[in-house]
Amino acid sequence: MNGNVYFLDITSVNFDENLINDLPVYCQNKINKVNNICLKKSRTLSWYFLKQILLKEYNIDLNKTEIFENHKGKPYIKDIYFNISHSNDYIGIIISEKECGIDIERNVINGNKDRLAQRILTNDEYEDFCRNDEEGILIKKWTKIETYYKIIGEGITLANINNIDFNNVDLDIKSVLLDKDYYLSYGPGNHKIINIKDLNIL
Repeated sequence: MNGNVYFLDITSVNFDENLINDLPVYCQNKINKVNNICLKKSRTLSWYFLKQILLKEYNIDLNKTEIFENHKGKPYIKDIYFNISHSNDYIGIIISEKECGIDIERNVINGNKDRLAQRILTNDEYEDFCRNDEEGILIKKWTKIETYYKIIGEGITLANINNIDFNNVDLDIKSVLLDKDYYLSYGPGNHKIINIKDLNIL
């Protein structure tokens, strides 16, 4: 199986709450814990498109497949790993043969940019940030950090962020700018990136 990364701008996607009823009970339970309508839309569409992608690309019917959780609570199905991210207008999905992670973030910082920069950037990255005052440097690094912790299935530990070696080939985390507003990071980084619009499953 060749894994891929899938993304979609959902701003123009019609949302029907009845889509929830077409999903496995596991997914419904996850979605129904959410009260915020925007977050509920993102989660519903994320699971819905994961289901459609698995069926079309991998001939797997999620409704007929048991969804497991590892000891850290990270979901997967037999022999296939996946991860989901959603941020405002975008959703992202990665499907892989091994543990994987994905994160999408809008290129906007709320709060003290310099404080965040000092916590998550290396010395060289921080110098570059100070020269350019470039929010993208922060967002790109943050998505890589999020992706790393999603791969290992743990919550972010700020105390250990600077110990992550992103040059480690075993991590192989890549980052791309989806447009001027969103960064996407994913790992393993050898996966092809596909716009869900091109799959004709909308």
